[in-house]
Amino acid sequence: MPSSTPPPSPSSLTSRSTVLPSPPPPLLYLLTVSLGLEFVRALPLLVLPLVMPVNIDLLFFTFALFFYGYGVVLHCAHEAEWPDAHHPIINTSFQHFAHHARSVKNKPYHTGFFFKVWDQLAGSVYDQPCFCSKCARARGEREYAAWLKIVKPDYSPLLRPSFWLTSNTAKAQ
Repeated sequence: MPSSTPPPSPSSLTSRSTVLPSPPPPLLYLLTVSLGLEFVRALPLLVLPLVMPVNIDLLFFTFALFFYGYGVVLHCAHEAEWPDAHHPIINTSFQHFAHHARSVKNKPYHTGFFFKVWDQLAGSVYDQPCFCSKCARARGEREYAAWLKIVKPDYSPLLRPSFWLTSNTAKAQ
């Protein structure tokens, strides 16, 4: 038997406690998170001079060397002989690659920046079969003859200013 009372109006269903604010625009959210992370990263530049005498020039040089210099090393994807991927203390470009290539949503790997101690404490060290260049060469997987057989794209159009200054950049030759 159908009810004879009309359904409640939408305004009567909401109260002050159930009204949620609209989420911020995605760009605003990303900027906020990014600026927050940069602030946390730069915090030693603010805190150290307040708590102890320090040479500011040396502090800025050290900061730039570790965060920008070492960041370039991590992102260049070149695995050096030392420190190699099996170094017990220092993260290398292999760990950074594993962080992006093997991490999944609920199991991140190698989230530390310079030292592995944070990953070892959190249990986020990649412990699957190693695919670093040193181990791959030992297994015979990376040989010069095999590399020569790989078809490599021609990136030379990217070096011409006309590629970047025309409206048809999507139509690369």
